[in-house]
Amino acid sequence: MSSNPHEKKNDSSHERKLSNGPNVFEIKKMLDEANLRFENKKYNDVVLLCDRILDKSENNPQALNLKGEALDYLSRFEEAVECYNKALMINQRLINLKLADIKDEDLIITDNVDLSPSEKEKVSEKSFKKGTTLLGEEKYWEACEYIDEAVLNNPQSELDYKMGALVFRESKLSRFQDITQEVESKELKMDLDYYDKLLEDDPESEKAWNNKGIVHLRSGNTDLAMECFENAIRIKPDYVNAWIGKGVMLRKNEQRNAALATFDKALKIQPENIFANFTKGCTLLYMNQTEEALSCFNDIVKIYPKYVDAWFEMGNALYNLKKYDEALKCYDMTLKLDPNDSDAWFQKANVFYKMKRYGPAIKSYDNALKLNPKDSQALFQKGNIFYTLQNPEKALECYDSALKL
Repeated sequence: MSSNPHEKKNDSSHERKLSNGPNVFEIKKMLDEANLRFENKKYNDVVLLCDRILDKSENNPQALNLKGEALDYLSRFEEAVECYNKALMINQRLINLKLADIKDEDLIITDNVDLSPSEKEKVSEKSFKKGTTLLGEEKYWEACEYIDEAVLNNPQSELDYKMGALVFRESKLSRFQDITQEVESKELKMDLDYYDKLLEDDPESEKAWNNKGIVHLRSGNTDLAMECFENAIRIKPDYVNAWIGKGVMLRKNEQRNAALATFDKALKIQPENIFANFTKGCTLLYMNQTEEALSCFNDIVKIYPKYVDAWFEMGNALYNLKKYDEALKCYDMTLKLDPNDSDAWFQKANVFYKMKRYGPAIKSYDNALKLNPKDSQALFQKGNIFYTLQNPEKALECYDSALKL
């Protein structure tokens, strides 16, 4: 068929049939194939198949959920969350259509044993909808009450409710930038309480153990984090995310060779796992094995060209090797993907400084400071340039500002 939108299309019955909507049997066949590929751990294939399904039926919640799970196993977490969120929103729209006649006062029905199972299921869905709305408003404790109510009244859907709520909470929490220590500690406690509840219901949930380990990691409880990752691996020895978590834990404990062995174990299980390769590359960079680290980052951007952090760390590796022109290209790619990355502007300025290109260096430091006005290092380096250019007044101004910070 011609790509010209003004060219007349072939008016065959086959074309008319396609224009009336997606072929249900074809989509079911593709979903079955995608599920089979998922069982065989061919996660990249799953993503491609789901994309084909979504081209034909963009609001297919099954394809969105399956794609999200595959992306999760590929450690492409942000994309996974997008899929989960979209699937959940589609499901909620369907719920709205089905439950328009249910009143708010009908939400809490714990003591009403006279309702039929189907009626309980409907009210449970409405409770869950109310809970996710409250999650979006950051009213977490109230939200959990409604979600628990949904689980109580419809135990069959417990995992869907809890994992759906979890996705909402984690995607929301990941966007907090300037969160205070007090609020952060409350959120960490709430996360731990949530995973403890999940594990109370299902002690053999490797995902819950893994995610609980991540929370402990964030709060600095390294021993507890390691225990959680080990539990996840015990339950599911090929659970890549837990191996990665364990590796990060070992690296934080300065056990870098052991960390590398752990990342290699993850990559043996799943050679295409981008995050395992990334964390391995970062560890090698810390160990000054720069060429090996560079190889990891190169492999990543070949598979996933939009992985911002890989471009940034590749630039750092090239900077260490004094390959400044190549490093600049990596930082430029980082900024093309994320223009608000202050660290990339800072590193780009450092490259210019090393190349004695002082004008572009000052401009890049200024861009870093626009994004992060408290960057004392950028101010200090900017002062060094003015000192080199024999402008002591400007240099002192920068040094004073840096010292205040």
